[in-house]
Amino acid sequence: MSSLSWFPGLEDHRVGDVHLWWAPLDHSASLVKKMEACLAAEEKERAQRLVRWQDRKRWIVSRGLLRHLLSAVTGEEAEKLCFQYGLHGKPVLRGYDCPFNLSHSHDWVVIAVSPSSPVGVDVERVCPDLEADKLIDLVMSPSEKTEWKKLPAEGRLVAFFRLWTRKEAVVKAAGEGLSRSLPGFSVGWQPDRYGHVDEKGVEWEVVSLDWIPGYEMACCIGSRSAVADWRRRTLQG
Repeated sequence: MSSLSWFPGLEDHRVGDVHLWWAPLDHSASLVKKMEACLAAEEKERAQRLVRWQDRKRWIVSRGLLRHLLSAVTGEEAEKLCFQYGLHGKPVLRGYDCPFNLSHSHDWVVIAVSPSSPVGVDVERVCPDLEADKLIDLVMSPSEKTEWKKLPAEGRLVAFFRLWTRKEAVVKAAGEGLSRSLPGFSVGWQPDRYGHVDEKGVEWEVVSLDWIPGYEMACCIGSRSAVADWRRRTLQG
């Protein structure tokens, strides 16, 4: 059961102790207005800087949904939640130990909330026209490129997006943003779960998820989160 039953198309599931929600972003003008009503002034200004209306309303819906979900988790009113940002731009919720992360691609958004461990999530639409071979130097380590080129041509595109989302989830969980070179570490695209130890010795678990047809999605969490003391909450819509 989704935590916000009034939000069209919202689905949710748990991976270990991490709660993930995903939903489409194209909705009625009335829902967009409801989502915008809970945004802070700087969030509304950021939305207005987006040139295309479709991009603007999707950004508003994703940010509004994030606020409503965090409101359900914390008990605070959505419009009173305050975000602050780390060195590389990762947002955290001021006043609450409530790690979260958000990713959106095209017309879908994915939001992850963790009980204690930092969490990163990434979703990407698998674009059939993408020339992945021209981008592998930006994403893959030397060993990954070697293995990727051995794949049958029909399997390379999905493998590219699976690997890309895994790496984005790792750097988002660690709060490293663009400061970390994606070709500088390896995660591979098999199997579905992958243990990763970063250069600081921190252990992470990376999970690929196929919940949205036509999209690749990955979640990265601290490997010890499975034993975290997490008081499960009953979320009300």
